[in-house]
Amino acid sequence: MKLSSQIEVRRFQPDDAQGISDLFMAVYGEHYTYAEIYLPSQICGQNLSGHWHSVVAIHNGNIVGHALLRCDSPQADVAELAMVAVHPAARNQGVATRLGGYLCDYARRLNLRGLLIKQVSSHPISQRLAQIMGFYTTGLLLDYVSSPFGYAEPESIVLGCLPLRSCALPIYHWPDDQPIWLRMLRRQFGHQTRHLDVPMASFVNLRGHCLTVDNIDEVIALPDRQIGWLGLALDDQLYHRVARLRACGYLNTGLMLTSDGNWHWLMQRNISCHCHSRLTLSSPLAENIYADVLADLAMMNSSASIAEGKQDDERGK
Repeated sequence: MKLSSQIEVRRFQPDDAQGISDLFMAVYGEHYTYAEIYLPSQICGQNLSGHWHSVVAIHNGNIVGHALLRCDSPQADVAELAMVAVHPAARNQGVATRLGGYLCDYARRLNLRGLLIKQVSSHPISQRLAQIMGFYTTGLLLDYVSSPFGYAEPESIVLGCLPLRSCALPIYHWPDDQPIWLRMLRRQFGHQTRHLDVPMASFVNLRGHCLTVDNIDEVIALPDRQIGWLGLALDDQLYHRVARLRACGYLNTGLMLTSDGNWHWLMQRNISCHCHSRLTLSSPLAENIYADVLADLAMMNSSASIAEGKQDDERGK
């Protein structure tokens, strides 16, 4: 039965909090990534603080859909379109698209520069929603988070960006041998000369917490298990830092537009669980980034095998 004409989409009200929590339990069980969505007091508090801007879909007085804009601060220039859930009884009715469209219009009223979306690679529906709404793929976060669907292996994320104002990439000295995916991003977003009053900060994600960093040597020395990913400032030192990190086993995984409206170059290491099986990717750019990752991993593994063979030969003499 078609429910779409009977579904109301509106802004969050405090009385919606329990219904939102119940919705996520119905859709994801106990596996959803962000535990605060199960706590009605947290849902209310985050919306009251302005860190969340929730919208709900209502049918016959029941909440059948939810999505939100998540802002790092009230002054953020970029927000994340996140926490999208649709009750099984209301699927295939365009509910997620309506929720997303409502939030895109709201983001324009807030004069945001752009929206970020994180699409679970094992969930084609989330990738399809991003494409319908006009998001461009910008990068991958591999082995990023525990699965919201209860799978044993961690999930990888496809990053997308929807520009609402100019999100042009800064022009520095791009090398002639830049990756194909970078050329694609430059065509999609454009590029411009940017003069900064202060240097852009790089950041490192340590067990889910992002910290700004100035000293790459400190980051290189950290154990693998401490680091989620790196976001390097796109400045005139970028390729020097990328070369150093690649020599230490880091791989390029695309770009990310951060909450301050600046682009960062993503790198990760200790990537292993997807070496032997392909991700489900619906974006040519994501496929291109992933192909580069697999090629780099194969080269690293080959070099490591050669080095081990030489060591064995030396020990055998």
